[in-house]
Amino acid sequence: MIEQYQRNTQDIDEALKGKPKESDENQKFEILNKKEKEINEFMEKYEVDRKKEEGNLEHLQTTIVAILEHMQKNLNRQTKLPSQN
Repeated sequence: MIEQYQRNTQDIDEALKGKPKESDENQKFEILNKKEKEINEFMEKYEVDRKKEEGNLEHLQTTIVAILEHMQKNLNRQTKLPSQN
């Protein structure tokens, strides 16, 4: 699918190079072409970015669990402290 979009993009680029950029239609076509390139770049990077963010979330969850366990141990220690008497 990505390869097909890339071929379409190349065809569009070639078509734009051969025609003058005077008309509004060509400008709109050029804008759409630019947007399509942005979408293709996003699609290519999506999986890598998603896996990276999932790794970050996993790390954060592990850190939160460790902090909560540490807090629980400290709270339990407070109940075992000797009284002022």
